[in-house]
Amino acid sequence: MAATKRALWAALELGLTDACKAGAAELVAAFRAAGVPPAALGLLPGPGEVGRALATDRRVNLIAFTGSAAVGREILGRPSVG
Repeated sequence: MAATKRALWAALELGLTDACKAGAAELVAAFRAAGVPPAALGLLPGPGEVGRALATDRRVNLIAFTGSAAVGREILGRPSVG
């Protein structure tokens, strides 16, 4: 979770918007309680297909991923679409 927090903080400092999967709900709540507006930090509930769609969409410029090595390899191996 510390890596996710660092990645979110860095992106928000740069003025970028972020979206987190549902597993980071408590972290998103803490950022929002600290004053980060919902438009700057979203929460994406849903199964793995949600993250998969996000990771392969050409409109997404950067993915900061914390999770298993197997899923990381899957994300790296998928081409962007759209």
